[in-house]
Amino acid sequence: MVAKRVFTRWCVALSLFWIFANWPSTSGLGGFWWHAGFPFTFAWGAFGRFEHFDVRFLLADMLLGLLTVVGIAWLCARSRGHQSPPAEPGAAPDTAG
Repeated sequence: MVAKRVFTRWCVALSLFWIFANWPSTSGLGGFWWHAGFPFTFAWGAFGRFEHFDVRFLLADMLLGLLTVVGIAWLCARSRGHQSPPAEPGAAPDTAG
């Protein structure tokens, strides 16, 4: 149960980071170029208006984001949730390695 909670928290945190990375931003001299998307730029334009939008790049960005968030969250939850079973009473301590 703890691993599910950790996994959910990592998914939420990484999803918020991915949303922030895909947020529209300005670039160029004076900031008149607009673009949205990371790592695939799926929308761009100039002077505060989006002029071009590519659905394929948006879908690719969403799929990559989903796979990345779920994969990293699963690895983080698994690394924190793995604990060795308790030793039996009277057992010799583990001195290997």
